[in-house]
Amino acid sequence: MNSIIKVENLSKVYKTFYALKDLSLDVMQGDIYGLIGKNGAGKSTLLKAISGIIPATYGSISIQNSQNEQQLRLSRKNMRFFIDKSLFPYLSAYENLSYRCKIDGIQNEKQEILRVLDALKLKNIKKPVKTYSMGMKQRLEIASCLMGYPDIILLDEPLNGLDPEGIHDLKNLIIDINKNYGTTFIISSHILSELEVMSTKFGFLDSGMLIKQLSHEDLEDECKQQLIVKADDTKKATIILEQILNTHNYSVNSNNEILLLDYVDEPQKVADALYENGLHLQKLHLNSITLEEFFLKMIGGKAND
Repeated sequence: MNSIIKVENLSKVYKTFYALKDLSLDVMQGDIYGLIGKNGAGKSTLLKAISGIIPATYGSISIQNSQNEQQLRLSRKNMRFFIDKSLFPYLSAYENLSYRCKIDGIQNEKQEILRVLDALKLKNIKKPVKTYSMGMKQRLEIASCLMGYPDIILLDEPLNGLDPEGIHDLKNLIIDINKNYGTTFIISSHILSELEVMSTKFGFLDSGMLIKQLSHEDLEDECKQQLIVKADDTKKATIILEQILNTHNYSVNSNNEILLLDYVDEPQKVADALYENGLHLQKLHLNSITLEEFFLKMIGGKAND
């Protein structure tokens, strides 16, 4: 799989504040790349730099293997993005998309507009955008990104304002477009449970820096199920696990809880081994780490600090 977006040592500095700091990442062709970070971590700034809305202070961006500024500008023509609001409130959905078609040079204007309006369930709405709910406006912004089958789509918090049905429909639409057309997505969202379902790769940002990059498979390994075991003698319990249950696949946390990755389907075997060797169980339950828990574990604090 080829790299479609390569960011190297990127920094964006406002006076003395680093919104991005020496950030490097690779997005592969066909990825749905989920950007995860607290408010102010640099997600929107990174998307704006990739799209060309703002210039970087240091570092480089290559899109579709562009080697210079002229090639980068041409490559950005194959990209659509929803980062800042771009709708005209006094125009209808159709009229807004018609304007976008002319700006982007999209052919088969009527066919494309009707296709995306139908996909986002806006086809029969004739009212001006100023009368729309927040969720309807969000869907129209996204519709404008889908016209012309772009190679790359950047979406900054696309699920904001959508009801559960709208979130479900948009998630499935993104997965469908990615699968059927090979469209590469970079998506930031604070709804991490939905990002976890959609994304093939994850980038974790904190204070303008990329602190970790994982594939979906890597994340599954990090967040896999485990048994939480707590007994009245932690040291003896670990000896029983090793010598009787023949496992070293565990760790012990600061609460003296044993995090056991084996026997997740056989907790009774663990309980029996401990009881038979004179230990009293205080806790034994199955646990799996969510994407949000994994993120908070890495950076500490609350997701929206």
